[in-house]
Amino acid sequence: MRLSFGLALLVPALAAGLLSFFLSPPAFDALDGSEFDICMDRLEIPHPPGYPLFLFASRLPPFLPLVSYSSRLLLPALFAAAAAAMTSLLIQRNGQGPVPASLTSVFLFTSAPLLSQTTVLEVHSLSVLLAVLMLLASTSRLAPYMLGLAVFGGHPTAALMLPALKPWKWWRDWRALLLL
Repeated sequence: MRLSFGLALLVPALAAGLLSFFLSPPAFDALDGSEFDICMDRLEIPHPPGYPLFLFASRLPPFLPLVSYSSRLLLPALFAAAAAAMTSLLIQRNGQGPVPASLTSVFLFTSAPLLSQTTVLEVHSLSVLLAVLMLLASTSRLAPYMLGLAVFGGHPTAALMLPALKPWKWWRDWRALLLL
């Protein structure tokens, strides 16, 4: 049982991470990736809201210098791998077995809309990871903080996930208004 639980996390992580990295364009893309690449050199601020968490994450692995556009594509691939593993964990927590959870996560992260955003130097794979972590924490007192982190640390569209936090009574909590 423990082996299948570990494989249910490892398989989607490897699939999402490897596909995101190896399907990435070798040169600048026409999206925000070129802007992020330039701003990562000196931790400058790209277009609003600036995405500081994404930019600081490019400085985290000192053993792996992310100095060129093609090496920086590893960052969204790592976030996609972590998000795929956490998605499998979320699906298992909601009552599915390890194999269906793993397959669902693989299908989700290899779908065209999600894969097209995780193969470029963009904040979307970090945003998906933060949104999934928010859903994992939805039954705890961390739910408001994780929602704020997903919205302001990932992408503002994560605010659309607010209704998914059913266990957390966000409509009764006045502090939820401070997050938005």
